[in-house]
Amino acid sequence: MKKQLPYLSIYTASKKVYAVFVLLFIVFSAECQPIKPAKDNAIQSFDFGDVQLLPGLMYDEFKEIKDYFMSLSNDDMLYGLRIKEGIPHPPGKAIGGWYDILSALTLPQWISSYSRMYAATGETGCKEKAEFLFDEWWKYYTRADNKGDNDKSLSI
Repeated sequence: MKKQLPYLSIYTASKKVYAVFVLLFIVFSAECQPIKPAKDNAIQSFDFGDVQLLPGLMYDEFKEIKDYFMSLSNDDMLYGLRIKEGIPHPPGKAIGGWYDILSALTLPQWISSYSRMYAATGETGCKEKAEFLFDEWWKYYTRADNKGDNDKSLSI
């Protein structure tokens, strides 16, 4: 019997993705290449592509989250943004929560996730999704009346 993906909210999935990446850094950074200690024990960064995730629990977690993120509809992620643009009856459906209220700010978080997944896996699907979502978000962001003020409609 195939394992059914448990219900994950977008927020929970986002937290899980970042947790997986943090664990990847901690667990596998030593295997990638020697890292010289930084002066005063400062944290050093490295590329996601420098980490190879081997079969096991971490790989399974990463794959589950990546597959979930890849299954999200572009139109659903862009719905709130398109509504704020005044597009009547945009394709997709509202996701709910903060994504409805702050879609111009939360969409870049998804773009970042897809970009990092591409860097870690080299899978072109992740790159294509990140590029498409960025292009759509950028159309909104670069409008003169929105530039630098993406949370102006926040009314909580």
